[in-house]
Amino acid sequence: MINRLTVFLLVFVLFALSTASCLNESGNESSDARLTDIKPVQDGKTEGKGSAPVERHLDALPSSFGAYRNINIKLGTPVNAYDFESADLDGKPVNLLDYRGSWVYIDFWATWCPPCMVELPHVAKLSSEFPDLKVIGISLDGSGDVKKVKDVAKDKGLKFPLVIDEAQATSIAGNYGVSSIPFSVLINPEGKIVMKAMRGEGMFGAIRKAMAE
Repeated sequence: MINRLTVFLLVFVLFALSTASCLNESGNESSDARLTDIKPVQDGKTEGKGSAPVERHLDALPSSFGAYRNINIKLGTPVNAYDFESADLDGKPVNLLDYRGSWVYIDFWATWCPPCMVELPHVAKLSSEFPDLKVIGISLDGSGDVKKVKDVAKDKGLKFPLVIDEAQATSIAGNYGVSSIPFSVLINPEGKIVMKAMRGEGMFGAIRKAMAE
């Protein structure tokens, strides 16, 4: 007869698997495999026009069950955000330096990531909750997935600029040390990252508190 401890362990394992960070893109390929080449910037240096250093201690969120418990993380010491230049889905320029002087929320996601789909409605509400907060979405889909990203954006009510970051290891996600998604950072008007991994309904209170300090 299966004892109570065995039943408890089985239930716990199933719960952990169902709530873990995005693990599957399609078929047998995992999102962790898709993000294998993403590494934090070394020695706090970046390259390119207008780039700023991202400190090495801006650790990536682990792709594990623990990732869902460690949310709304306030950084003890704010670190410089990576100032990127790209284009949105319609080809309009998106330059983080243009947002200097404003609070900015950057959300990393993908259409193939189920947990991201769960979080997007919360992200969509940010503009109405915080009129002074600028939101930028960074999709880790491929350049051939523009229509798919647009369809999801329409379905989820995303009204903010969306950028596809296909060259993940050398571009935006890589410079922010992203290794699993969904992932997000909150940047203050001085261009410093003050919080990361904001998720769920609880992120609204956490962001409100951060912006008031």
